[in-house]
Amino acid sequence: MDRPRQLDCYPGFSDVMNSCIYSGLQWLMRSGIQEVSGGVSGLSDTNTASYSSISTIATSSFVSGLLQNSEINPEVAVECAFGGGRFLLDHAFDSDTGLFLHAVVEGGSPAPLTYLFDSTSGIRALIDLWKVTQEPAYVEQAERSGIAVKETFARMDGSFFAAFDLVKKTPSELTEPWWSH
Repeated sequence: MDRPRQLDCYPGFSDVMNSCIYSGLQWLMRSGIQEVSGGVSGLSDTNTASYSSISTIATSSFVSGLLQNSEINPEVAVECAFGGGRFLLDHAFDSDTGLFLHAVVEGGSPAPLTYLFDSTSGIRALIDLWKVTQEPAYVEQAERSGIAVKETFARMDGSFFAAFDLVKKTPSELTEPWWSH
């Protein structure tokens, strides 16, 4: 009797690690962490089945992770990834600046600060989607956001600001770690 083919998500990883990756991605696709809009909540309380606001980084990582591991459950993974992509295009960026938002809170209003990682993770996800679909909207927004990141976050000395205040339209020096927001 043939043994079922073991999914090897990441060659070189142990069977236990691959099993954990597989289980984690399966949970993501059926947990409810992805909203109907396609956006993904940044935090989940599994005890109460409650979720935080939609996070650009979480949505972007969700999209990229599913596309890179779509062999796990191809139809569902691609459908979830495309939903996240639509959210990134339609709701997750500030049209005035071209930057991706940090979070979209209840009622659709953006968080006042956005972070460098929000835009770079959004760009990565859009490029991953473009590679699969060749849909011009993905690469066009990725290019626009890349230019906005360079123009908005770059400092004269070649380093980058970590945050940008969308209300004041100016780079922001952080007084707390970015992950505390």
